[in-house]
Amino acid sequence: MLKKINQSPLQKNKLLYILGIIFIFFLLLGTVTPLSGDDWTWASSIGLHRLLTGFIGYNGRLISNVLEIVITRNTFIRVLLYAVFATALVFLTTNIIFYKSKIQVWPYFLTTGLYLTLSTEVYSQTFGWFAGFINYIFGMLPIFYFILWSLKHKDTQQPVSLLSSGSLLIVGIVSSLIVENVTIYSLLLAIVAIVYFVKTNKSQLIGLYAYTAGTLMGAILMFSNPIYKTELTGNSSFRHVAFGTAMWTKVSQIYTSAMYKYVFQENGLIILIISVCLIICLWKNSSNFLNSFFKAILSLILMSYAFFSAFIRNLLPTTNFNLATVSNLLAGFSILFVTALCLSIIYIDSSTIRWHLIFLILSALILSAPFAIISPYGPRCAFATICFMILAALELLNYVLLEAFKLTHFSSSLGLVFGSFTMLFILTIMTANGYINHERSAKINTQLINHQKIIYVSKLPFQQYNWDTSPNVTRFQHNMYMKRMHIPVNTHKLVFVPFKNRNLKP
Repeated sequence: MLKKINQSPLQKNKLLYILGIIFIFFLLLGTVTPLSGDDWTWASSIGLHRLLTGFIGYNGRLISNVLEIVITRNTFIRVLLYAVFATALVFLTTNIIFYKSKIQVWPYFLTTGLYLTLSTEVYSQTFGWFAGFINYIFGMLPIFYFILWSLKHKDTQQPVSLLSSGSLLIVGIVSSLIVENVTIYSLLLAIVAIVYFVKTNKSQLIGLYAYTAGTLMGAILMFSNPIYKTELTGNSSFRHVAFGTAMWTKVSQIYTSAMYKYVFQENGLIILIISVCLIICLWKNSSNFLNSFFKAILSLILMSYAFFSAFIRNLLPTTNFNLATVSNLLAGFSILFVTALCLSIIYIDSSTIRWHLIFLILSALILSAPFAIISPYGPRCAFATICFMILAALELLNYVLLEAFKLTHFSSSLGLVFGSFTMLFILTIMTANGYINHERSAKINTQLINHQKIIYVSKLPFQQYNWDTSPNVTRFQHNMYMKRMHIPVNTHKLVFVPFKNRNLKP
């Protein structure tokens, strides 16, 4: 990593300006993002009933559940928390990689851009859906805070203060009460951190013990909810866990039908950055014929998959072929890519970078592992894994552009242009969604005043960026939306029409 530079008041002010711009962006984005899907349920009497029963029989996500009830009832708090949590995610992600670097604008803009160019399906269930946001984006904050704390304190000999230990205890508790796979990962991360610091820096152990105690208390509190016993015994109507011989069938089914797509195939830009940087690392030093041949094979696999996922995956007419066969082939291709990725890390000169990447890859796998045997698996479940892929992309960019080739000006231009463009693009399309969502409320009221029994509602122009804004009539959320819009469920019918037909007379 780069040589540590002490932050002057000017540097700190620069950081505040950068984060201020990103905060304002997410403030605007939160303002135009509509409530959707489960948000309507949490905003109803059902959400209050779940709260009064302590979420018994629902799940153990005590903190995120309470926050969801609050934000669906208060617009100011909702938009503020959206901006605060999203900005914190960008800040922590960037600083985990660049914490020793001089503060610059481009790493923060680049990180923001990478998060905004997620798979559309993953974006719709995280940044585009408040229930997903409060679980999966907020869920990454305590983890990233602890990782950053560990990085900054691994070489510090000053004992951990009582205040810092208390903060880590709270962070540990919070990390275990948001979403289940994060709870499991937090416990494992705490144990690994203790083992590492016992060998390298015992002066920080009090803080680590505090975090571990917090994660353990939070985990006990979360998994004491009887719903998890119901799911483990196969008696849940929503979530199912496979064991024994059925487990491997379930692993194969989930990975080949969904996981490979949401994690790898649809995140082409992140894959492209990782692949190009690894290929540069492969050929940075000369080698003998056998090594060169092996490097050529690895480079071919990395570049082929990166090119496929970034540019040509949508050109394949999969409807012309057997869908299961195509999914199996693409899933196998992704496994080949991961294998090549892991083998390529061996050729990186810096042992520090190698160990960082190994940690990031293992973290990504651990966060995805529970979903391999738990169904249903949705795009939002891939978010935590993608976060660590973004960290890996930033780690490699930092090493290749700044340390190996000293391309500071190129990096600055690339990060600024890319980040600015993605922020403008996402804000534009989400503003269109927000405007139409606001407009359709007025149109519903007009139709009700005119005593129409069939209510026609426009779908959003870019509804792929929001989750479940126009639920099918067979879904529970269809009736929830009708109740929220004060449409009598028993006497009226709700029909969602394509955006292009929004002004046509029925």
